[in-house]
Amino acid sequence: MAVATFRKRGAFQWQAQVRKKGQPLRTKAFETRTLAERWARAIDVEMDKGASISRAEAESTTLKELLERYLAEVTPLKKGVVPETNCLRTHMRHPLAQRIVAGIRGIDIMARYRDKRLQQVSSATVKRDLMILGHVFEVARKEWGVHVHNPPT
Repeated sequence: MAVATFRKRGAFQWQAQVRKKGQPLRTKAFETRTLAERWARAIDVEMDKGASISRAEAESTTLKELLERYLAEVTPLKKGVVPETNCLRTHMRHPLAQRIVAGIRGIDIMARYRDKRLQQVSSATVKRDLMILGHVFEVARKEWGVHVHNPPT
């Protein structure tokens, strides 16, 4: 069984968190506590059924595969398609892209990748690259159900 906690966030918002051992933390904000409780019960049922996020997919997916999927599904919907496509293709050529996403840690991206990239481009470009990479991890976790941490954040 999952554990749900609720916190009042300001005058008009409630945050619900659902935790279960072996599952990622699920968090969402709502206008009322009732809506938050309803969502938490639904997530609890989903986790009990085993329909929640599986770590197996993260352990068999490379960063390059996530980047390719993001490039195909998310990037075309954005205003800056061309620069983001170039950024993603640059990430795909990096050796980090061949690694399994479950094994990518913050130090891999924030230290090694960033420092190497800063030798090639400006700090603003590196910041933009890391923001895009962070969004790839966020979309993978929230929308595609891949149990990954978000190392760039």
